[in-house]
Amino acid sequence: MFMHIIEHLTKLVYNCQSVMERPKPAKGDSYACPGTARCGQICRGLGRQGWKMAANLGEPGKCQTPQYLTLDDNGKGRIPGLDGELPDRLAQGLADYLREYYVEEGPERSARLEIKTGFQAVQADRNELYKNMLAAIKDGGLSPEEIKFYQDQIEKAKQNLQEITGKYELEDAMLGRAAFDRQCLDEYGVIFTDDMLAHVERLINNAATGRPSMLQGDKGIAKTQVVKYISQLIAPNKPPLIDSVHGDTMAHTFTGKQNQDEATGRVVWQDSKLAVAAREGRPVLLDEANFGDPSVLAALHDVLLLKPGDKLSTENGDIEIQPGFMVCMTANEGDRYQNRVDLDAAFKDRLDVISFMYPDQSKRPHTDNMPETIRLAFAAAVDNEGTLSANVDIKDLMDLARMAHVSQQLYTQRAQNVRTILSGINLPNNNTVSSMLDDRPVMTNCISPRDMISAILLAARGNLTNVTIKTGLEALFRKLDKDGDDYNRRILTALYGKKS
Repeated sequence: MFMHIIEHLTKLVYNCQSVMERPKPAKGDSYACPGTARCGQICRGLGRQGWKMAANLGEPGKCQTPQYLTLDDNGKGRIPGLDGELPDRLAQGLADYLREYYVEEGPERSARLEIKTGFQAVQADRNELYKNMLAAIKDGGLSPEEIKFYQDQIEKAKQNLQEITGKYELEDAMLGRAAFDRQCLDEYGVIFTDDMLAHVERLINNAATGRPSMLQGDKGIAKTQVVKYISQLIAPNKPPLIDSVHGDTMAHTFTGKQNQDEATGRVVWQDSKLAVAAREGRPVLLDEANFGDPSVLAALHDVLLLKPGDKLSTENGDIEIQPGFMVCMTANEGDRYQNRVDLDAAFKDRLDVISFMYPDQSKRPHTDNMPETIRLAFAAAVDNEGTLSANVDIKDLMDLARMAHVSQQLYTQRAQNVRTILSGINLPNNNTVSSMLDDRPVMTNCISPRDMISAILLAARGNLTNVTIKTGLEALFRKLDKDGDDYNRRILTALYGKKS
């Protein structure tokens, strides 16, 4: 019973004003029903959940949802136990809540939400272009005039966004963008930085032409997630087709095999995910492609040359490749990663190799010039309205972002590129700057963007004991080195103590 009441109280708090009589506002109190887009969205959401008898759902100033939830037509409580003064007290509590939420904190929140809406409009126009490009593949693609039309819409949305952000303080603009980034992180697992947008558009073009792609780069940089995003644009109601490649991967992984049907016990043919993608005109992702046996990967040589309309040969017959089919691969290349094979030039020549790099490339990574890293950090630290979590300390957040940035640069760049910033640093294991191999990175591991974001998300929730940004950073430090070693941690902490 108690939980039943709490459920309704929760719905009350988030809905528009009641037509019930409210306490008289204090002198100078400008409270009024806000009628914001968010308020209307929640009202309509309640309507979809079955609260359809409430009058004027979503209309500013006329929403009767709180009254409908608490009173029947005779003014009696609809929920057992909500008779007497309680409905009036609920209405008063709702009014007090909305007054505090929209009047006392209103200007900052309103600014952030308006800025977020501007970013959403730009991304919505981009998505419209991408979806129409992909939908038009079967008809030969969009015409130049159609492409220009959608690009003009994007530019108009960008101009509008610039006008919106120009009205507000830099902090509001940053938090408004963070609110948008958080929504993208939750929906797509991707934050649309300039580099990420360039990768997306390249993949969209490859999907439109059927060109296979390899996403090459270091760990924790959203290579897999961006392919999932493209897959959602092409087939929004179907899960992405992903095969993880490993040392035991066999050639039939790429075409299909005979398999026993669990229901009938009969042996039937089962298409591979690649074959399903070819048949349905969808992307397929071969994750960690260079983790497999080169002789097995050689089975893909001919497949990578196929285009829509060509035939994919399987033991079960030929499959005509449909428009929209695209083979995508990810690879963590370099001797930093164990058990990876070097893909030969003949294999790579069949692919559009897209290099993913850690954000804010710099030869002086101990400085604070890391705007993209900070952007990623704040996306995880705020909610969908741009409100910074009460469980996140800004200084701790910046410390984590800085450590992640420095470690990524020292993990990926050759020692000679960052030699100047190591001068005067006491390196672990009696190493000196001059003794280091110039073509090797300084560190053997790093705090990846994925590691950083995950640590911030856990701390921001505040629903776990002793989980903060500081404890998250300590846990990430422990992951930098193998048991019994602290080489990477000592380099990172020594460098962090050096002034820029």
